[in-house]
Amino acid sequence: MVINTHMNTFNVYSVEYSPGLGGTWLTGFINLHFGIEDLLIFNPKELDYLLHDPSPIVWYYEQQTFEELVKQHNKPFAYKLSPHHMWIDYPESNNFRPTQMENIPPNNTTKRFMPIINETLRQEFIDRRVFQVAYAMPEVLNNPSFIKDPQQFAVDTMINEFERIIKEQSKTASNIVTIDIGKLINNDDNEYNRLLTHIEAEPLKNKAKLVSEYRQDALKL
Repeated sequence: MVINTHMNTFNVYSVEYSPGLGGTWLTGFINLHFGIEDLLIFNPKELDYLLHDPSPIVWYYEQQTFEELVKQHNKPFAYKLSPHHMWIDYPESNNFRPTQMENIPPNNTTKRFMPIINETLRQEFIDRRVFQVAYAMPEVLNNPSFIKDPQQFAVDTMINEFERIIKEQSKTASNIVTIDIGKLINNDDNEYNRLLTHIEAEPLKNKAKLVSEYRQDALKL
């Protein structure tokens, strides 16, 4: 259960995501609408976007309070979570499958954006995740499920598990907003306009260039 505290004088948004679905990029992308720039660093070896560490748009929730995060800003902003990128735990009793965190730290987040993937660019995101796991997660390479079918492993761990978590959290949270990251990256105006409505912002003049860069850099399209 999320407890609201510290009344912000501006909106604060979170991007909570499954690794592999462009959550860091989406966090930076949303912040561009508020004039918060030069945050993203592209790592070509991992086909991934990173942030400087520490970053003012990361809530290190094990080390700082929500108030301490917000005090770094004087206008609307979006943040990502660390160390986990959603409010989840990985209990041994559940065979280390993600479960909803029971005690979410107090916060007053306006909207919680969660990227999902449906049909648009689905295979491209799956391929990217398989590459990232093989490159940066050697401990997974001996996992029987990954050995048997890397693509299905990516679907199960990147998409299916987190869709289940989103459904579970949506039962008690009214501020969760899913964003079809495939559509957004594919320059879908309807999905972008839906995001703009939620963040109450004007469109970026270079939006088409930004999403094109993501497709080229991260998805190699």
